[in-house]
Amino acid sequence: MGNNLINFAYNKFARYVKPALVIGVGLLLSSCGETEVKKPVKFIPEIQVPEIKASEQIPTKSKKIVQISEFLATVDGGKVYKKCQACHVKTGEGVPGAFPPLTGRLASLLKSKHGREYLALVVMNGVRGEMNIDGIRYIGTMPRQGGMTPEKTAAVLNYIMTEFNGVATDDTDLFKTDEIVKISTDNGRMTAQNIFKKRATAFVKEQ
Repeated sequence: MGNNLINFAYNKFARYVKPALVIGVGLLLSSCGETEVKKPVKFIPEIQVPEIKASEQIPTKSKKIVQISEFLATVDGGKVYKKCQACHVKTGEGVPGAFPPLTGRLASLLKSKHGREYLALVVMNGVRGEMNIDGIRYIGTMPRQGGMTPEKTAAVLNYIMTEFNGVATDDTDLFKTDEIVKISTDNGRMTAQNIFKKRATAFVKEQ
């Protein structure tokens, strides 16, 4: 009976336990022999960036760019004056008794603060009152002209000065946009009647 029990136990071991041990040992041995698999490193060639010399560098605000921007910002005073010539005519001589002339009598206003201010305000906001120019009486209203930006105001005043009043185109007394902006800011939107009141201090001979 003892031998039969031993034989029975051996048979069970051989049938179930031994194969399991063999498989387990095999797996253990195989795992010991494994090595870490690393992904291949992709080689990236170094890019050589050429050095830019100081003399070749582009300035942030080159003179050429400034000149171009200033050119594009320039307003043609002659084109702006086309709004004025409906009354003052193309030559600036006006219509006697109806619309005052703009020729040969305004250059002196460039030399005084009051004169410059008066001219700018008239163009921007109009003027209303009685004037006597070269013995001719003018009573009427010049209405406010819409769309007269500081750039257009300066441009048309300079056109009138250079075309009708003998002022050189490179004269430093010509109007600049920032001056028009300051005059507008300092005086606000005045009425045509109040602007006329400034006429007396603007002109010396004409009243």
